[in-house]
Amino acid sequence: LGFYLCPLRYQRYYLLLASYAFYASAGPLNAALLVTATAIAYLCARGIAVATEERPRRAYLVLAVASLLTALAVFKYLNAVGASFGVAMNLVNFVLSP
Repeated sequence: LGFYLCPLRYQRYYLLLASYAFYASAGPLNAALLVTATAIAYLCARGIAVATEERPRRAYLVLAVASLLTALAVFKYLNAVGASFGVAMNLVNFVLSP
């Protein structure tokens, strides 16, 4: 509702702030992830816009896609990999003792 009540030129800023608020409500780590992803995407887009040759543009594009996909993979799959690793270690009776 707030999106439609905003003037047209401010709707994108409202949407951006609502996204940040939503992620921040889940914890500061999620908000930091969103801010970092936004900064990476913005800086790489600026680099692409300023570059005059194809090779630097491609490098910025690869950097942006690789870093954002890495962040996605880490936050999405890290817990699942850790849990699977723990189950596998229990199956072979591997115990870490101090």
